[in-house]
Amino acid sequence: DLAIARHSLHIEPEHVVTWVRDVHGNVIASVQFPVASDLLSIVNEVLMVRTAPFPARHLHSPFRVDWPPRYDALEASPLAVYLTPQYPEHQGEVRAWLAASFAPPADDAEGAALALTRAVYSGMRYRRRLEKGVQSPAETLREGSGSCRDLATLLMEAARASGLAARFASGYLHAAASIAGNASTHAWVEVYLPRRGWRGIDPTMGGA
Repeated sequence: DLAIARHSLHIEPEHVVTWVRDVHGNVIASVQFPVASDLLSIVNEVLMVRTAPFPARHLHSPFRVDWPPRYDALEASPLAVYLTPQYPEHQGEVRAWLAASFAPPADDAEGAALALTRAVYSGMRYRRRLEKGVQSPAETLREGSGSCRDLATLLMEAARASGLAARFASGYLHAAASIAGNASTHAWVEVYLPRRGWRGIDPTMGGA
């Protein structure tokens, strides 16, 4: 339901740009600068148009996915990176928290993802942070709080430790503030369920 209506890339100083497509299908601008310069300006403008209403999503329909999820062999290779901990040195703390705070429902991967989201939501306090960067999962667990990006990172690592492919996602909240022009950036997590695809879960909001 999304289409790119207009795109422009303005770069200074003098340059040569080559467009390539990487292994994941992303379009990449490779830029070379033949002359030294004290100025570097990159302005990338994209106008996205939503052509249809945001599609409704119904949980557990038309079927449930077993827990823990069993990924098809054809999906195993591309999903490997989403199952690998980003903070392997903090797996002990993450697994200890999981053992104490997470009780997944039997034979329901989507329900388990929601239960894990609610465990982060109920166990961690949201705290707006203006500092750059992301807290590690161990830091968030020790502090008992974090920004949306910190809670998302903890949830992502907890999902991966549970055998659920997960990735960090960020964008803008689609709400009254967004429509009014005061949009706020936000972070959440997407988990991959067999036959269901990528599903968004939000530890700051406590739901899907």
